[in-house]
Amino acid sequence: MIKLVDVSKDYFTGGVTTSALKKINLTVEKGEYMAVMGPSGSGKSTLLNILGCMDSLTGGQYFFDETEVSALSVNRFNKFRKENISFVFQNFALMNHYTVFENAELPLIAKGVGKKQRKEKVLAALETVGIADLEKKLPMNISGGQQQRCAIARAIAADTELVLADEPTGALDRATGMGIMDVFDEVNKSGKTVIIVTHDIEVAKRTNRIINIVDGQIV
Repeated sequence: MIKLVDVSKDYFTGGVTTSALKKINLTVEKGEYMAVMGPSGSGKSTLLNILGCMDSLTGGQYFFDETEVSALSVNRFNKFRKENISFVFQNFALMNHYTVFENAELPLIAKGVGKKQRKEKVLAALETVGIADLEKKLPMNISGGQQQRCAIARAIAADTELVLADEPTGALDRATGMGIMDVFDEVNKSGKTVIIVTHDIEVAKRTNRIINIVDGQIV
């Protein structure tokens, strides 16, 4: 499904070049459940941003199925991300003045999905993550764990092949975090490819494959 060939990412600041990724080679099969680990500054979040088309690479090639993502124009690059990839972030990234339902609905609106179908997909997603009874609540009125479930419901409703999560349990207590991992387990069992960046070995052990990054390289 995913193939990275000699992928590099450099950042240029004040005349100084910093190499965040150095000739990364990685293959991820469809339906995999994978964790990415490494110390702070190792490049794991940069790798996730490359996989999620949130950032462009400096060198190498990125293939997603039959598409060479690294060769797409800016417009096609953004369209590709919207159609194929969903994100779950540590800080939940919810719209505070939108209800739980409206937050989960956002990617479907962006895709131009009709109102009736949006409602069906969102309610099904909220049911899957166990917060259907909170659909009319605002994020500020629910717990951190419930907010993260809302973020996961948003990813489920979008129905993309790839779900990427950056430290999804980092802002949660242990019990709540493991409950969130139960949800990711089910997302993966439904056939989605799930990749999680984490510093927590207990989270990583819940996946089927762990890769470690140190100084921008897979070790």
